[in-house]
Amino acid sequence: MMRIVIVGSETWKDIEAIWRELEPYWKEHRPKLLVAYAEGGMIAGQVGALCKTTGIDRAVFPRNDKQEDPDWRRLRIMFRMVQPDLVLAFHPFIQNSKVTKRALELAASSEIQTKVVAK
Repeated sequence: MMRIVIVGSETWKDIEAIWRELEPYWKEHRPKLLVAYAEGGMIAGQVGALCKTTGIDRAVFPRNDKQEDPDWRRLRIMFRMVQPDLVLAFHPFIQNSKVTKRALELAASSEIQTKVVAK
């Protein structure tokens, strides 16, 4: 099974870019493709809609704003549970990101392949 974590800007609007990156993996690995993402933000809604439309299995990780540094904790949990083969990041200004940059750092420290899409 191919496992992909998708992260990105909460204001990312380009659903076509997400599909362009995801479609080759869908074609090669369906029905054994799992996409994981964090709940909240525009990108989560777009990824969720793509998964629902295409039948891609998904794992959605909810927010827990009561934790200290909840996004970092959620990323670590997501990576540990999903054990991704790839992290796809969608962010127009990756140098200004917080959570997306942390996800890429976590992937790099775990020797997980990454791909960044910036407009």
